[in-house]
Parts: sequence; structure tokens; C-alpha cells
Amino acid sequence: MQSELEKLRQLTKALTSNGYLTDQTLAWKFAFNAVDELICITNQDLKLKFMNKEILGRLNIHDDSYLNKQLSSFLNKSTDILKKSSSVLSDTLFYGECYIETLDGWFDVRRNSIKDNLHKHIGYIFILVDVTEKRAIEQTLEENNKLLLGVLDAIPEILCVQDKNHNVLLSNDTAKKLLGADLIKDKKCYELLNRTGNCDNCPTARCKLSKVPERTKRYIDLLEGWYDCMSYPVFDEDGEVTKVIEHLRRIDEKDS
Repeated sequence: MQSELEKLRQLTKALTSNGYLTDQTLAWKFAFNAVDELICITNQDLKLKFMNKEILGRLNIHDDSYLNKQLSSFLNKSTDILKKSSSVLSDTLFYGECYIETLDGWFDVRRNSIKDNLHKHIGYIFILVDVTEKRAIEQTLEENNKLLLGVLDAIPEILCVQDKNHNVLLSNDTAKKLLGADLIKDKKCYELLNRTGNCDNCPTARCKLSKVPERTKRYIDLLEGWYDCMSYPVFDEDGEVTKVIEHLRRIDEKDS
């Protein structure tokens, strides 16, 4: 976000000349009309002095009838963000996200003060970046993540995801119940079993080297029983093992 705010600072620097908030056509308007972002310029009372073609098209406006009208009359469903924006000191940057019904989407709203050559605050520039698709993707990922976690928690066997250094990143409810929910976070897998190093014939260590699933059976003192231990590799885009899924299933005895 910092780089985006820096772009906003640079844009406002280009507007530091007397009279740029008049209705006359100036060169910077052509630049603003060439970008994909939605851009509005207002005076200090939030009365519109310019909207670029991107936002005019979204609002289905084909003339200059919007000039000198309040910004809120066109973005009337984003009053919360405008109120927050107005409450911020007039010469500071503002950044926020809101749903704007009149534009039928979610937007990151960036606002910066415009000053004249004497550094007097005389208006605002608003840049609206459409994040509707981004939010939809994030929501889908969140829902899928919740579904995955729900599936893992429904499995009555120990499941853990580890990084390449054996740090436990994720565990299901069964693992938390048997190994201690408060103990799992930020611990290495062998530490959960009261060990100071990898288990003998560790399938996870072998899995990282072989890049194929590895298996072993062992008696785990802490859990007071025999377990069938499977480790499955997770690869990055270069085919390297970055994580390992460890699955521990209780068995009656070693040869089961």
C-alpha cells in the first residue's frame, strides 16, 4: 500500500498551481483520463471540480452537469467513508475501503490534500481502485479454507502440517486434543513428543529427501500406543518440498 500512497503524493504534486480547480481544460486532465483508476477532484468543501472518464462512465454521466455538486450526491452510498475522510486532518493522506452502491462494487479509496503554491489546502484528490474481484477471490479462498479446516477437524486421527524445519504450522482438532492445543503452536513436531531431535527413522525427514510419501510404525510413549505414521510431501512451483503433511493413525500393535 505504501507504493500506492506514494503515487498519490506524486499526483498531487503535479496540481500545485493556482487556478487548477477552475473549469478550464488543463493538460493533467488528459493524463487522468488515460488511467484505469476512478479519479475525482473537489474543492475543500467536497464540491466536484473534475471526474475522469472512468468514473463518469461508471456513473453514466455524459456532460459537465456534475460540476460544483457535492461528491456525496454521486457516491451517496459511501457516506461512511466520506465522513471518515472528512474527519481526518485536511492535509493528510487517507486510505480506506468501502462498498459504493452507485458504482456497484468495492473500492480502495485514497484521498490526499491539494495545496496551492503557498501550501494552503484548497481541495482534495480522490483515487478509487476497484477491488471487487479481489475481494470475491479472497472470500472464496476464505470459504475454501474454512471448509478444508472443517474436513481436517472431522478426521479422528492426528494430522499436522509442518514446514521444512519440522515446525508445526497447522494441526487438526484430534492433534490438539491428544498433544495439547496450547503446546502445538510454534513447536517442532518432535518437541511435542518430548524429544530433543527427530525420531529414529523419521518419515518426515525421509519424505523431504525422497520427495515421495514415507511411512513407519512406532510406539509413541506420550500417546501410550502404536501408530502408523505417514508423511506426504507438499511441493512449490519448482518441485521442491516446502511442507510435509504428517498423518498418525492409532493401531493395535506394530504389525497391524
